[in-house]
Amino acid sequence: MSATGRTPGKPVPVKTANPPVRTEAALDELLSTPAPALVDFMDKLQGDLLILGAGGKVGHTLARMAVRAVEASGVRRKVIGVATFSSPGVRKALERLGVETHQANLMEPGAIDRLPDAENVLYLVGRKFGSTGAEWDTWAVNVHLSGLCAQRYRRSRMHTANLAHYRAAEKRLCDRYGLAPTEHFVRLPKLTTTVRVVDVGQGQPVLFVHGITNAAFPSDFKCLSSIR
Repeated sequence: MSATGRTPGKPVPVKTANPPVRTEAALDELLSTPAPALVDFMDKLQGDLLILGAGGKVGHTLARMAVRAVEASGVRRKVIGVATFSSPGVRKALERLGVETHQANLMEPGAIDRLPDAENVLYLVGRKFGSTGAEWDTWAVNVHLSGLCAQRYRRSRMHTANLAHYRAAEKRLCDRYGLAPTEHFVRLPKLTTTVRVVDVGQGQPVLFVHGITNAAFPSDFKCLSSIR
């Protein structure tokens, strides 16, 4: 027994203001629940919503949230998702929710021109993980492609996501559950990789690796969450 009255090595449960998320379905439900402000925004928005990159780790959740917000607002508005959809299950799941999907490799000549028009465009296309050794592809996707899409939808209202938005969403999620995570960065020179480690709670750690398509291969950046 330690001076704190706790058996050394015994995990201490993290106290949260809300019930813990125990299943993937519950997590999807939480992340895709639209706030009242979003429902009100959808009620006032003019035109359909097109999401470029709807099959990514953020895109499919935002597409689901958008559909739920549209339904809650009572308006008739299409939510259109565009992606390569390398995982067929993601496309089928979005279609079941009511998202109109279009499979496309936007780097192929003419692919962008064949996309449907939309007054509102959310640009979530980007390449980060797996860039080592394929820097040319990263530059093409993150610079050249974004310019092509901006030209294609130059008459639309277009919004892009960035790291600041991700960090803000992460903070809101932690605040909702009363969590106070700490973070630090570790550089792994041999793998040319920087690891962001987010530490939450106390006790024996449970490591959660996210944000990578294949954990077996090094990339330019990985993000680790240590949940104790």
